[in-house]
Amino acid sequence: MLESMAGNMPRKLLTACYNSWASKSGYPPRPTAAINSKLSRCGISARAEGEWITSGYVAKVLGLKIDTPQRWADKGYIESYRGPTKFSTRYFRRLSFVEMAKAHPEFFSGIDRDRLFALLEDADLADSIASNYPRRKGSGRPIQVVETGVVFPSVCAAARAFYVRPQSIYFAMKRNSTCAGYHWRHVDPTQLPQSCQTVELGSLTQLQGSDQHLAQQNGSRQTNQS
Repeated sequence: MLESMAGNMPRKLLTACYNSWASKSGYPPRPTAAINSKLSRCGISARAEGEWITSGYVAKVLGLKIDTPQRWADKGYIESYRGPTKFSTRYFRRLSFVEMAKAHPEFFSGIDRDRLFALLEDADLADSIASNYPRRKGSGRPIQVVETGVVFPSVCAAARAFYVRPQSIYFAMKRNSTCAGYHWRHVDPTQLPQSCQTVELGSLTQLQGSDQHLAQQNGSRQTNQS
C-alpha cells in the first residue's frame, strides 16, 4: 500500500493517507520519519509523478524553467500545495494542469506535442495545443551577428551557441558594445533576403569556421587589389 501511495502525493499527505488506511485496516499509525525510513530501506521512490507532481517535474517534462509553474500558481492560474514553510516543495495536481490547458492553452504554446501529452495525458488536448499554438509567445525576434551576417532565431538561441547569458547579448546591443567578440542587432524577419536562412548553430566552431572563410575572402581581395 505504501509503495502505491508513494509516487502520487506529497510526503505530508502520504503520512496522513497511510495512517488513515492503517487505522481502518487494524495497523498502528506511523510518524513521517518512520515512513521515510521505510521508503529508503525498500528503495521506493517518493518522487511525486502520479496524481501529484512537483514544479521541478513539470518544468522537466515541458522543458521550461522551474519557476514557470510556480509563477502560474502565484498568479492564481493553478492551485498548488506547499508544506509549512516557504522553502517547502510545491506540489500540483496533474488534473489542474489539464484544466488550465483548456482555459489558457496559450501558456503551453511552442511546447512539443509529446511533452504536452506526458504532462496532460490527453492526446486530443495535446494535439490541439501543438497545432494551434506552434510558436511560444514572446519567443523573440531573430538576431544577427553584425560581423558575419549569421542570423539566430532568438537571443536565447544565440546565447546557447556562444555559451553566454542572453542578458549579456541584450546589454551589448543596448550599449553598442561586443559580446563574445561580436556586435549584435535585431532583424525584421520580413526584411531578410529569401536566400538568408535563420539558423541555430549547434556549436561555436561552426561560426568560427565562417569567420575563417570570411577572412580568407578578405585576404584574397586585398591580394588582388595589390
